[in-house]
Amino acid sequence: MGGVSAIDRLVDGFPHGTPDGYEQGCRGRICPAEDQSCQQAQIRFASDYQYRRQVLAERAQRTTRNPGPRLRRRQLWAAEHDEQLRELNARGWSDNRISKQLGFSSSNVSRRRDEMGLPANFTGRPRKERTS
Repeated sequence: MGGVSAIDRLVDGFPHGTPDGYEQGCRGRICPAEDQSCQQAQIRFASDYQYRRQVLAERAQRTTRNPGPRLRRRQLWAAEHDEQLRELNARGWSDNRISKQLGFSSSNVSRRRDEMGLPANFTGRPRKERTS
């Protein structure tokens, strides 16, 4: 049997008297909750539709309070980015390095560079030339 130990269930903040407390291991008849035990709450959760909706709404509210990390706003390409792309390409920077500098995807930078007629700069090991 997984779950938590009896000592863990006596810590302040344990959700006694709720279906969550039952799911976390408080299944005995002796529950420190004043109104109803966790076992009674689980039985009510399974049989009382209105109580079930109330519990599920409270769970949803708890999860929406902490939505997690926010996503970055999408950046739109502007004329100033064209100038930066021209300048960095003239310095010999690769599309990948330019994309990290400007905050766009490398495919977006590559497409813009092609539209502007700029040459592609490659980094890394030079390619072998064929000798016939």
